[in-house]
Amino acid sequence: MGGSGKEAEAVRTVFERINEVWLQEDPDRIARDLEEYFDDQAVIVGSSFAPMSHGKAESVASYADFKRQAKVHSCSFSDPTIHVAGDTAIATSTWQIAYTMDDKLCEESGNDVYVFALRSGTWRAVWRAMLPH
Repeated sequence: MGGSGKEAEAVRTVFERINEVWLQEDPDRIARDLEEYFDDQAVIVGSSFAPMSHGKAESVASYADFKRQAKVHSCSFSDPTIHVAGDTAIATSTWQIAYTMDDKLCEESGNDVYVFALRSGTWRAVWRAMLPH
């Protein structure tokens, strides 16, 4: 089910909000609306753990770029498992997505791993790994 407690619930809210924004917002609004949830030095890595984006601007732009290139037909996430240790939290979940890109239907599933840090009383994503199955 995931972590419990006030801090875990705050992390869960940020995790859920990140996914709501990129799935529901227009691509031109995604980066702006995600900024508050990412640290200035956030990094997103792919399945080989090689960085795909560095910093807040690149990280939030990557969500908007995907939405500009893909038409998402369906996307779901499992309830995240959250572990909080002081001012650091890890949220893991599974996902499934179906989208069309370049006239090709893609169906993928995998795991997300987010690392959050508590910055001035607000949980911010500092690292994300997207791990397709």
